[in-house]
Amino acid sequence: MAPKAPPDGLLATLDMMFECQPSRYTSARSRVAPLTSLLADRAQKWAAALYDKRSPACNDYVAFVAELEKTFAPPTSELGAETQLLKLRQGRNSVCQYVSEFRTVAAKLQWGDEALKAVFTEGLAPYTRNELVGRESPEDLNTMEDLVLQIDQRVLMQPRLSSYATQPVRPQGPLPGPAPSSLDPRPSAREEPMQIGRLSPEERERRWREGSRSRLSSTPSSTPEQPTTSSTRNSPTNSDFPPPNWNTPSRSHLWTRGRLFSLAPSETRAMKDYVAEALAQGFIRPSTSSGAAGFFVKKRDGGLRPCIDYRGLNRITIRDRHPLPLMSTALDSISQACFFTKLDLSSAYNLTEADHVQHVRAILTRLYCKPEKCAFHQTSMSFLGFTITLEGLAMEPQKQHTVTHCPVPSSLKQLQSFLGFANFYRRFIRNFSTLASPLTELTKPSSRLSPFRPTTEATHAFRELAQRFTTAPVLIHPDTSKPFIMELDASDIGVGAVLSQRGPDQQLHPCGFFSRKFSPTQQRYSVGDRELLAIKWALEEWRQ
Repeated sequence: MAPKAPPDGLLATLDMMFECQPSRYTSARSRVAPLTSLLADRAQKWAAALYDKRSPACNDYVAFVAELEKTFAPPTSELGAETQLLKLRQGRNSVCQYVSEFRTVAAKLQWGDEALKAVFTEGLAPYTRNELVGRESPEDLNTMEDLVLQIDQRVLMQPRLSSYATQPVRPQGPLPGPAPSSLDPRPSAREEPMQIGRLSPEERERRWREGSRSRLSSTPSSTPEQPTTSSTRNSPTNSDFPPPNWNTPSRSHLWTRGRLFSLAPSETRAMKDYVAEALAQGFIRPSTSSGAAGFFVKKRDGGLRPCIDYRGLNRITIRDRHPLPLMSTALDSISQACFFTKLDLSSAYNLTEADHVQHVRAILTRLYCKPEKCAFHQTSMSFLGFTITLEGLAMEPQKQHTVTHCPVPSSLKQLQSFLGFANFYRRFIRNFSTLASPLTELTKPSSRLSPFRPTTEATHAFRELAQRFTTAPVLIHPDTSKPFIMELDASDIGVGAVLSQRGPDQQLHPCGFFSRKFSPTQQRYSVGDRELLAIKWALEEWRQ
């Protein structure tokens, strides 16, 4: 590790402290001690060794500081300050920031005012340096800094004038004709002497009036002529001016971001077949507008489902304020039903635009279904991961088989996947939150600091949940014409509740289970308060 010298400002801070408290730091050793404690690395070890050995160098604070700088200060420190000052530029910073940084670096050097003024002027921004042209040179650096600060303040209050000063002055009036040859010494009749600095108000007013009249007189009143070849077509004199036809509309193609997806040969053929079929059916039409890339997702029956990345479109789309009903609401609405029908619409997402009532009627008569995925007048069917029967609602047998053969999670990602599956079917498990509590503890940020290792409690909770899923009861359809019975309990960890109704056999059958975990604050509630909180949560969950 390289030796570290005292940082800038440390010695000055100590000098001010010694001056403000002279009675406290009376001897040289009392001043060397705080300086030694503030040093670092090899410099601190060097000073501490001299202080412990009561070296004579510690009896003179000025000599000690000189020896410290001689030993650890880089020999090129002043040269580095010179290089830094010469390279210092205002750039996009304000003049105030530039002056502050310039003074900080210049304080390390022993330069005169003339040299500092030259370097200071060279580092100013062009628009500020141009304002100094024609002005009397200030006497010293402080006067120049005050002048530049006043100029910057005026420019900030007049942004239009500052932008005008940074741009080259363009002559107003009629568009220039053919440029004279460089060999022709005769001056142009409209030639004006170049103006240095800012224009006077009278000159600016005159140029503005002449430019307005020339623009009005040069406005084309008919179709612009075809472009012709001219010797001034590529003349640098005309390159800074717009073409004669200023009002001609132009179409610009905006750059859109997108991502391309690689398609397998089978997916490429499926994409071509899908586009050809949709064109033939009139669902889509050719377009030259920007579009999103397409890809395919494998269906359950082995087919390919075309998908399009519409995230960019969704970001600028005003969403519907009346969303679809919740899944629980849709499942509760099938109470007392005996027959069920399921329709799978084909390409229904293409039939959404309706500009007229006749269009709406045409759309309603053009709904297409997939017969192989439709079911009519069934007493039992699979719907959204559930099995709907006359008796009630049950888990799909495929899902129960999957969770039975699922191994214990060996990574955080596998655990999160299992908990996501379990949360979907938590309505079938009594006291789900309490049982899953050891698993959810492993997903907290505090548990992610160490490698993923399931605890004994977590492994037991996983196996218990898997066993509960395989023996999950059938939830009967709630009948609002009959009374409900709600049973609940509150433990130290969470709340568990079950909503039941009496069936034809006069036995209680569950309609659904509810559970929720207490927060650390709620776990400190009294038993009565936890029971009341359980009642509140259960009523909010099953309210009508």
